[in-house]
Amino acid sequence: MAKNISSIKKALDLLKEAAQEQKDDLQTLFLKEYEELGDVISGLKPKLEETAKQVNQKTQDLGKDVVEATQKDPVKALGIAAGIGFVLGLMVNKK
Repeated sequence: MAKNISSIKKALDLLKEAAQEQKDDLQTLFLKEYEELGDVISGLKPKLEETAKQVNQKTQDLGKDVVEATQKDPVKALGIAAGIGFVLGLMVNKK
């Protein structure tokens, strides 16, 4: 009986040791993947900032173009705005 208890204790100790090794391996793998993900995100940040600057610049340029076109031909701009308003009104009233 004491021999069985001793065998069970040894088996439990081996299982505990194996579980600890697996835990350590998983922690190491997780940390490595986490660091790699951080590197990828760090690499994307400058690209995203540059893209945001480009979008902002293009939006400002488009706004300037609209203002210039409106000042150049206000009647045409008014007609376009009225047409867009009419179409949007039709779309909203269809529901």
